[in-house]
Amino acid sequence: MDFGDQVTALYASSPLDTFRLRFHHETGFLGAHGWIRRGLARRPTALFLHGDIAERNLCYEPLEFSFVGYFSSRSRAGASMCRLRTLHLSRLVLNEDFEDFVANDLPVLEDLQLEGCEHSFGRIASGSLKNLTIDSWSPRFSAHVLVLSVPRVSTLRIDGSVLPVTSECEMASVVAASLTHQAGHLLRFLHGATSLDLSKLSATALLDDEEAAAVFPNLRTLLLYDCDDVAVLRHFLQNAPKLERLTVRYGRFLGGSTRSKKTSSDRHGRAAYECRNLKSVELEFYDDHDVFELDEALGDISREYVLPIQRSARHGKWAEDPVGQDMAAAIP
Repeated sequence: MDFGDQVTALYASSPLDTFRLRFHHETGFLGAHGWIRRGLARRPTALFLHGDIAERNLCYEPLEFSFVGYFSSRSRAGASMCRLRTLHLSRLVLNEDFEDFVANDLPVLEDLQLEGCEHSFGRIASGSLKNLTIDSWSPRFSAHVLVLSVPRVSTLRIDGSVLPVTSECEMASVVAASLTHQAGHLLRFLHGATSLDLSKLSATALLDDEEAAAVFPNLRTLLLYDCDDVAVLRHFLQNAPKLERLTVRYGRFLGGSTRSKKTSSDRHGRAAYECRNLKSVELEFYDDHDVFELDEALGDISREYVLPIQRSARHGKWAEDPVGQDMAAAIP
């Protein structure tokens, strides 16, 4: 602890490029507050704090992080944060003031990552933010939804949030997004994305009344992971005209495996998906998964327009499994 005190006190008036602190035991916890205070006073452009609350002594509460809490006034806290562009916080408790401080006192913040944090707020707003990651976090008090207001974000990843997530505005700058089912309703604000990684997405999130005609005109890469409704896949095949690469992993699509397959004329009774740019289809599934609905959806891709597709079908256990063979045959 003495060494940490000496290091953080050196050259106290000089600004820092990066301040990074990780602690996971009692000694580190006891010294963390002073180190953080001195680190923030050095006006860093990047701040990384990892609290490791999962490994803490049960007699200790997780570290509560508050920008204002480390200074005598909010104005001093804001002055110290005026250069901050990168903020990564892991396994901390974020107080109510975090919401207002991000919105009003971090004018150049571009990269925000929150991992495994507990929080006491319901909104993240920033006019400068470009990259946002929220991973495995949970509310400390009752809340119904997490609201985003980040119009300039280009990369968005939300994984493991226990709250539904929505947005106050269109996120027209988003290029790539990775969302789990609780963040599925954000899709209505991401029509310009070129890459989507969607896990456990429900048809309710994608195909509600407001989203019935949702089109993704720039989408080129789509990953559907652990999806249970073939309507989601069909929606993208119909409404992503520039789609080039499609990956479906471990989707347990609805439909009985004992149903007999339809004839070619039956399957193409409805309009086929043109998919003029589709180049690659990759499928991964477990041996006991029913793939009838998936096979039928891919069978509705028009052979008139589609480019030659790279064949790839993998399943969980045995290469000789007939389900895998059927799926490989379903890809032209």
